[in-house]
Amino acid sequence: EKKINDDWSPEQICGRLKAEGKPSVSHETIYKHIRTDKRNGGALWMHCRHKLKHRKRQVGDKRIPIRNRIGIEQRAPEANGKIFGDWEMDTIIGKDGRETIVTLVERSKNYILMSKLEYGKNAKALALKVISMLLPYKIMYLLLLLIMSLNLLNIS
Repeated sequence: EKKINDDWSPEQICGRLKAEGKPSVSHETIYKHIRTDKRNGGALWMHCRHKLKHRKRQVGDKRIPIRNRIGIEQRAPEANGKIFGDWEMDTIIGKDGRETIVTLVERSKNYILMSKLEYGKNAKALALKVISMLLPYKIMYLLLLLIMSLNLLNIS
C-alpha cells in the first residue's frame, strides 16, 4: 500500500518486486485489492492514474447463462458420436466480440470444418454459413442414407 500511496502503478510494483527477487503478486491482484479498498471506503484508487475507469470488461465472471440449456450429460444415447453423421457445432468468439469462427466436427470420424463468420455473432449469418459448409456433403449423405436403408431392409 505504501508504493500505491507513492503513486506507483500496480505494474511498476510487480516489476520492482520481481527485479529485487522478492515474493510478488500479479498486477491484477493489486488492482483487485485497490477495488476492494475502494468498495470499503478507502482512498487507494485515487492514486491510480486512470482512477480505475479504463476497464473494457467487467471484472469477474459475468457470462450470461444460456436459456433452456441441456447439459452434455443429458445427451441422448443415440448422440454419442458413434454413428457417422453426428455433427457437433461450436463457435469461437474473439476477445472483442466482433470476430467469430464456427466449427463443425463429425464426431465418429473427428472430421472438422471451420469457417470465419463475416459479420460476427449473428444467428442468420451463422445458419447460412453452416448450410454452405455442409452443402458439398449433401450428395454423400443421401448416398449413405440410401445404403444404410438398403442394409436395414437386407437388399443388396
